[in-house]
Amino acid sequence: MITWVNRNLKRAALSVTSSYLPFGNSLKRTIFAKMNIEFRPPVKKFTLFEGGKVAACISIDFDVTRPERFEANRHGTRRLIELGEKYGIPMTWAICGMTADQDPDTYELIRTSNVGHEIAVHTYSHIAVPEHDEATIRADIERCINVLRIPTRPKTFIFPWNKEGRHNLIRELGFVAFRGKSRAIGVPRKEYGMFNISPVVYMGAGSYRGSKVINKLMEICVKNRSVFHLWFHPWDLVRPTVEEFSSSTLEPVLSHMAELRDSGLLSIMTMGQLAEYCDKLELMRKDESLEILNK
Repeated sequence: MITWVNRNLKRAALSVTSSYLPFGNSLKRTIFAKMNIEFRPPVKKFTLFEGGKVAACISIDFDVTRPERFEANRHGTRRLIELGEKYGIPMTWAICGMTADQDPDTYELIRTSNVGHEIAVHTYSHIAVPEHDEATIRADIERCINVLRIPTRPKTFIFPWNKEGRHNLIRELGFVAFRGKSRAIGVPRKEYGMFNISPVVYMGAGSYRGSKVINKLMEICVKNRSVFHLWFHPWDLVRPTVEEFSSSTLEPVLSHMAELRDSGLLSIMTMGQLAEYCDKLELMRKDESLEILNK
């Protein structure tokens, strides 16, 4: 995804701008396909949120799989905590238990933030779920949960390397939401008894100075009553420096998200909150959308 942003930022800007034109959904799907984003907004007669609002969520993979990323992960996380508190934006932090063990002070900033971030599971040792047996996966996840030190079992699971697999086991362990690999403009889909909250865009080093494109994608999700899901790693938000990336890219995106929220167009939720909200509305997938069941 980082490579995609580096190579196609200008094309993305043109494609995103084009989506504001009065094209039919078929042509929009073609446009977004060039950006590796599936376009499947909900059918018009259904509204996912009260008052016509839509949702936005942010998921962050808190993991250090290479020693050289340790300091970058620490600095990126600290800046994200600061901005989350500045704009009042709760985020879903997918915690790799091993990283929390290696850097407990930084993890503690996430856990104790007054914003109320969601603590999600990213396994303990950042293992590829499909490549291991169920006993290994179960033990690794339980080890991660023990490290997290939170009062209730986590609701959201993020697959390391976005390698999906063993969904039934993940559901059995009590998770209700996960981030699928495929990117999409749409609404959560019930799969394997959990809600797949698809990402829309990855923000990384290749997104430097690309906040306008990301913000346009956010506005397109609002216009099409779809969930805007942004994800990233803290260690990838520090180039050329934490300050420069933050001022040119990260903060403009979070600020725009807060503006849409304050104007009444957007609800900012964690992935777990969004999954619970969908469950309460008894939403089910139908014709590539979610419909409210009237009983």
